[in-house]
Amino acid sequence: MKRAFTLLLLVCGLSLSLIKAQDLSDFVLLAHYPLTDSAAADVTGNYGNMELTNTEFQGPEGIYANGMYIYSGEPDGSLISTPAITFPDSLNFAFSLEFKAAATDYRPIFVAGDSYRWLGAFVVNGQLQLLVNDILYETTTPVQTGQWYQLTLSSRQGDTRLYLDGQMAIQQQVDSITYSLEGAGLHRISNTHYGLGIAMQGNWRNLKIYGKDTGVNNREVSLPEKLTFYPNPTSGPLSIEFSTKNSLHNPCILRFMDEQGRIQLEKKVNPAQTTLDLNLHALPPGRYILLLSDSSGQVRVGKVILQSRLQ
Repeated sequence: MKRAFTLLLLVCGLSLSLIKAQDLSDFVLLAHYPLTDSAAADVTGNYGNMELTNTEFQGPEGIYANGMYIYSGEPDGSLISTPAITFPDSLNFAFSLEFKAAATDYRPIFVAGDSYRWLGAFVVNGQLQLLVNDILYETTTPVQTGQWYQLTLSSRQGDTRLYLDGQMAIQQQVDSITYSLEGAGLHRISNTHYGLGIAMQGNWRNLKIYGKDTGVNNREVSLPEKLTFYPNPTSGPLSIEFSTKNSLHNPCILRFMDEQGRIQLEKKVNPAQTTLDLNLHALPPGRYILLLSDSSGQVRVGKVILQSRLQ
């Protein structure tokens, strides 16, 4: 009897820990697309209808996409996509979705972002995978065709967790999320990975999108209006100015990243600083991103071209 009671306590404790781990109460619901009543509407009223191409409403089964890439050149190309979503905080995101896969070979379940694809989930050879900054991370969690699943993905300050039916499949810590590099009109959630030219085949329902209300509109903006830096292109030296209209009000972090979101250089910037000089000679030529951020999640972004040094 004592052993059974102990086992019961362990099970209850595990269940409570799972519930707490998936708790999204610190987030604000930005949009909710039920997709179960032959309508593509966001029931919160915050955003417009989904863009649907060659899809089929199936009542309580949600909406079905045939898995053919929308830009494949075929007339039956299929797409499920939200309008561009504005997240109040560029460091905190959460999504939940019910899905049923009709193919589990190599398919996105959902992807956030058209170009940089900062978050999402895949199924690869029947296994769930996490997508962060367009990089896939493997899990040992199986996904079968013809079965409904509840997927939850949260990312808090780079601490990214993916759950399937209440079980955490993976936790991945990253330095930054490339959401801020994406053009505002491309912050869409879809069933398509445009870089690979592949799309989910199967059903969606009850897509919920969450963000964090940072109250930025009620605070003084602490970042400069824009990043001023030169020369660009550069062969190594790069100067950044923080003066006059570009002055800082709070301590910030300046990150120099490659196009995959990997941090190559990071510097703390104090309010008293008017300039910051970087030496990029050790980095290979290519396109890079400057990202200036403060503790509230406000960001400014600039793009830098690093050229080969003259011999």
